[in-house]
Amino acid sequence: VDPLAIDPKQSVPGGTQPAVFDITGKNFADRMTGQWTDAAGNAANLATGDIKKSSDTKLTVTLTPGSKEGQGKLVLISAISLKASASINVTAPCRGEKMNA
Repeated sequence: VDPLAIDPKQSVPGGTQPAVFDITGKNFADRMTGQWTDAAGNAANLATGDIKKSSDTKLTVTLTPGSKEGQGKLVLISAISLKASASINVTAPCRGEKMNA
């Protein structure tokens, strides 16, 4: 069985509402679950409906990135309990929200 992996150096814009993000990696599978921990340390479980496989190397993940900039952590768990994790950079919000100068 090939290991599950999330590509490093990916970013998502910060925000307080759930949004859909493309995540790249390798050996992605159907029926994965996971966990997202934002830069403030708030953890949320991701159900199979939140993680959709587009291909072996691309997923769409619905998560709430959080408003604090910094490093979040994404953990993916396959149906056969393979696990991968990666730090994801949470950047400044980009949807017209006020940013600190």
